[in-house]
This record gives sequence, structure tokens and C-alpha cells, in this order.
Amino acid sequence: MNGKILNKKWFTLFLLPALTLYLIFVLLPIVWASIYSLQDWDGIGAMNFICLQNYFKLFTDDPIFWQALVNTLVLMGISLVLIPAGLIMAIWLNTKIMLKSFFKTVIFLPLVMPSVVLGILWAQIYNPISGLLNSALVAFGLPHLQRAWLGEPETALLAILVVVLWQSIGFYVIVYLAGLQNIPEEMIEAAKIDGATDSVITLQIIIPLLSNLIKFTLIFNIITSLKYFDLVFIMTRGQPDHASEVVATHMYNQAFDLYNYGYASAIAFTLFMACVFLSFVLNRVFRRYEY
Repeated sequence: MNGKILNKKWFTLFLLPALTLYLIFVLLPIVWASIYSLQDWDGIGAMNFICLQNYFKLFTDDPIFWQALVNTLVLMGISLVLIPAGLIMAIWLNTKIMLKSFFKTVIFLPLVMPSVVLGILWAQIYNPISGLLNSALVAFGLPHLQRAWLGEPETALLAILVVVLWQSIGFYVIVYLAGLQNIPEEMIEAAKIDGATDSVITLQIIIPLLSNLIKFTLIFNIITSLKYFDLVFIMTRGQPDHASEVVATHMYNQAFDLYNYGYASAIAFTLFMACVFLSFVLNRVFRRYEY
């Protein structure tokens, strides 16, 4: 008994540094953001308590927020394609194919590259004058398709989505590939001996065995899409005319361009609560279908 108590004390002691850092850099900022969201504050002067006025403005008198929310939901909806695409690529890479290492490198490379580098690189590719994309369209005899890809409201968000998908696919492939390599080969071989086709093996063996990973990637995808920021900020800063604005960039602009720290905190806390709510709902839904 004394040994168990001693082990618990050591366990608590080793957890204490991580818990302290989590408290300082995660929990406390959330609490302070909730307090700031009730203030009229420019980040420098005195705070003025205005109760829920920032939230009323957010939901009733801020068309840019609603545009940013729609763009965020579009980003979230389209990025869901990463889940089946990542699974298909992982299944393909898990087979005996030529140049497997080359394909793995090509798929994983964008994942390890800094978003700043990717944003600058793709901004140059989309450059309407000297960019690679427009030059390729001319070379293939399609000059009428040339666009200012990041400068037109109709194409700015779509152009960013292409980069987001290209950058993110490697993460899903890594996760599913790790899961596939934990499935016993004897199980797959036995199914093939029984006459199961590749589609049957995928639907009735692989997907059920990877259900927990699929649950994880779905929740991860939705939450990260809601708070997506870096590539949008680097490539367009939400422009032109807020056509590529997302909730996180709108929050940044309010805080650091317009110095509306109280209002920006209201956006941040609303985004946090949306992430918590969706995580709770998705976990409950998945738990209902667990066997």
C-alpha cells in the first residue's frame, strides 16, 4: 500500500511541471480572454466594463464576422475530403509499389515545411504577372483562364484552399499509415483466402479497425479548420474585400490593426466555445455508435 501511495506521489510530481505550463499558457489565457471580452479596451488604456455588448455587436452588427464564419465553414467542409483522401493514399502506400519512399517524401514534405515558406511560395506561384500558374496556362494554350488568383474575390478563397489541402494531406496519411501497419497481415491474408475483394477488405476490415483513428482525424479536422489562420494571413490577410477572411484573421485584425482588444477577445472566446461544443457533440455521437 505504501508503495502505491509513493508511486502516486512521484506520478503527481512528474506531472506538475507540465500541468503548471498548461495552467499558465492555456487555462489562464482562456480565463483572461473571457474577462477581456466583457470590456471596451484598446489594449493600452483603462478598461471599461460593457457586459455583453461585444457579443451583441458580434452577432447582430458585424457583417465581416458572418462573412468570415461562412468562409471558415467552407474551409471546414472542403477540408473533410482530407479524411477519405488520406485513407486512400495510406492504403496505397501500404502496398508493395515502386518508388514508395519517393511518394512518401512528396506527400510528407509540405507537412514539415513552415507555413510562412509555403505561403510565400504559393503567393509567387499565383502571381498574376510572373507566376508559374498563369505561365503554365499560357504554355498550354489557355491564356483566357489567367487570373489574379489571390486578387479576385471569386478565386482568392479557392486558391488558399488548394494550398491548405496540399499542406495538410500528409498528416492524415501518416496517421492512417501508422494504423494500417498495426493491422495483422494474417487477418488480411485470411480474408483474401476466403475470397474477399479489396473493396470488401477495406469496408469490412480496415475501416472498422481504424474507426478510432477516423474519429480522431474528424474531430482534429473540424477543430483545426475553425481556428485556421496562418496561410490565410500570409497569402491574403483576408482580402480582397474580405473574400478570404476567416474568423481567426478577423480576430487578429480587430486586435492588432484596429486595437479593439475587447471585441477581439469576444471573437476568440466565441471561437473557443464553438470548438469545445463541437468536440463534445462529436464525442457523444461517436460514443453512441461504438460497439
